[in-house]
Amino acid sequence: MAGDSGLHAAEDMARQARESVQRGNLGDAEGQLLRAVELAPKDPRYPAALATVFLRGGRHSLAAVYAQLAAMLAPNEDRYQRVLGAIWEAAGDTGLAREAYLHAARTNPSSERSWLALARVEREGGHYGAAEGYARRALELAPQKPEPLVELGTILEHTLHLAEALDLLSGALLLAPNDPTALYTLGCVQAELGRFREARATLGRAVSLIPANAVWLVSLARVHWALGERDSAKALLKRAKALPGTDGRDLDRVFATPFEREASGTVAVTPTTDPAAAMPILEHAAASLPELEAAVKAGNADPYTYSQLSLALTRAGRTPEALDAAREAEHLRTVRRAATKGGIGPARIRP
Repeated sequence: MAGDSGLHAAEDMARQARESVQRGNLGDAEGQLLRAVELAPKDPRYPAALATVFLRGGRHSLAAVYAQLAAMLAPNEDRYQRVLGAIWEAAGDTGLAREAYLHAARTNPSSERSWLALARVEREGGHYGAAEGYARRALELAPQKPEPLVELGTILEHTLHLAEALDLLSGALLLAPNDPTALYTLGCVQAELGRFREARATLGRAVSLIPANAVWLVSLARVHWALGERDSAKALLKRAKALPGTDGRDLDRVFATPFEREASGTVAVTPTTDPAAAMPILEHAAASLPELEAAVKAGNADPYTYSQLSLALTRAGRTPEALDAAREAEHLRTVRRAATKGGIGPARIRP
């Protein structure tokens, strides 16, 4: 039949498009999928595939048009709304991305993927309360999958709920031992808890999987420095600055600490046998409340110091001040993430 012939021809066009994408020829893939859409105009798979090809080419407006077409052709299938959400997210329109992901979640509330997408959007926008709620919903739906554990653990690391974050991320790694995001975030949690030897091993594994991430290299360098391993720390910072597309001045500005300034030769630091004294911004197991307060007062504080200060103030019963320190830690994290987007790549690789 003519209709069957058209459907078979559309599938053949789609197969050719997949091969074109594998060869890196997006132009041919676009033409092949456009033809597939013409041959099978009621099949949502082809406009959705065309949308992803346009997305890969950075043509967000065209990608959105075809993703919307796919969603209209299959209004009861949540996956096409997620494609649309991903396109809006890539285009930087988090409002429309959120709307598409919410539509997907309402269409199929039993799929954890839409809730995870919502959690990610809210986390990256700094809306941690909403993000946590969505991530917990995803975890309820898929407790045996690593992705909800990683997302919720990442959110809780941001909000300094470190004990639960530690458990969640450790659980994720039991399911997916080589998940780089889980490894990196777990290493950050271990460092914030003062467990630097564990953090060194965990962050080292993350860096071995994603070696070209400047932020991850600097995080590992800080842990080496906290353990007194100054040469290793300086070598890691040097590696970070040598990465293609990385401006060393950007790195110094975003991570302006006594360590980076000394390692880059821009400032002299008095030698000392005490790594914590040499780099007061890095908390360690023995750091006292007065030492942390002194580091903040001297201006030698970053999110790690404020996180540790918040914990110390909580133990001391100074809850209002602890909350202020926690807010300052998150503020500094937000500033660094924003600055990072401008020059040295993402702080985290999305799960």
